[in-house]
Amino acid sequence: MDKWVCQKCGREATERPYKNQICNKDGCKGRFKRLRLCKCGEWFHAKDEKTVYCSSDCTAKENHKVTLRCACCGKEFERRKGNVKNTNKAFCSKECLDKYRETLHEDRICKHCGKKFSVISSTIRSSNASGNFCSRKCYNEYQKTLTGEKSNHYTRRVVYCPTCGEQFAAIPSKMAEYKNVFCSWECKCKYHKNYVGGEKNGNWKGGTSRYRGDFEEVKREHFFGIKWCAACGTTKGIHIHHIIPYRLSADNSVDNLIPLCRKHHKQIEHATLEFIESFGEGEYDTAKMYMNNILRSMQMTTAQVLRGIVKNG
Repeated sequence: MDKWVCQKCGREATERPYKNQICNKDGCKGRFKRLRLCKCGEWFHAKDEKTVYCSSDCTAKENHKVTLRCACCGKEFERRKGNVKNTNKAFCSKECLDKYRETLHEDRICKHCGKKFSVISSTIRSSNASGNFCSRKCYNEYQKTLTGEKSNHYTRRVVYCPTCGEQFAAIPSKMAEYKNVFCSWECKCKYHKNYVGGEKNGNWKGGTSRYRGDFEEVKREHFFGIKWCAACGTTKGIHIHHIIPYRLSADNSVDNLIPLCRKHHKQIEHATLEFIESFGEGEYDTAKMYMNNILRSMQMTTAQVLRGIVKNG
C-alpha cells in the first residue's frame, strides 16, 4: 500500500502525482515522496517498486526459516518462510516430491492405439485428451476418424426432399435460409420446373417476347452460308447490319439489311447513328434511302474489286 506526501508541508496527495510535481498548497514548493506500508505496520520512504520492507530487521524476520513436515516421508526440515507457499504440501527433497506425484497418477487405456499409460487424476477433469490418449499424435489420428455423425460438431438434421421424398441430412443454416431444401441439383430443377415455372412463377408476365421479330428467319433465308463484308470483302466474322436500327424502324426486310464484318459493323454503326437519329419518326424512310445509296454503292465497289481478284486469279 502506497501514499504520496509533500516533503515540506506534509500534505497527502489524493492521487498519484506526476514526476517532479510541486505541492502548490498555499504557495508550498515542496515535492512529493512515496511512502509504503511495511508488513510490520510502519510507513517508510520507498525508493522503487522492489523495496518491500522498511529495514533489514523486517527483511530478516520475513525470510527467517520455519520448520515443516514432509508430506511424503514425514521428516521435519527447515525452509525460508518466503519460499513456502503451502505448508500442508511441503517436501524435503525432489525424491519425496516425485513419490508423492506418483500417488496422484491413474492408469488409463488409450482410445486410439490401446496402449496403457498413466496420467495425473486432476488433468482428467480439466481435459478430454489427457485422460483418453497416450500422446498428441494418437489424439490427432483419432480426431480424423470422427467424421459425419461421429463428429462433435455434427449439426445436420434429417429432412425429406420435396421432389423425390428421399431422406437426407441437411445443414440447419440452409434450412433457415431457404423454404425448401433438396437432396440434389436435379431435384431442385425438377421442383422449380413443376411448381415455380411458367404461370406459377410470381414474376410471370405472359411469356417471353422476341426482341427483333423475325430477324433470325430472314437472316437464315437470305444470308445463309459464307458472305462477304460490303466494306472490305472479308469473309471472317460476318454480321448482318440493320441500316436503320431495329429499335427505330422495326424493319427486318432485306432492303434494310447488309452484311458487314465485325470491325466495319461497329465503325459504320457509330458513324451513322447520330445522322439517322436526326431524322424524325416519320422520316426514317428518307434516312434509309440515303444510307442505302451509300452502303449499296460501297458494296458494289467491293464486289467489283473481288471479281477482279478472282478473274486475275
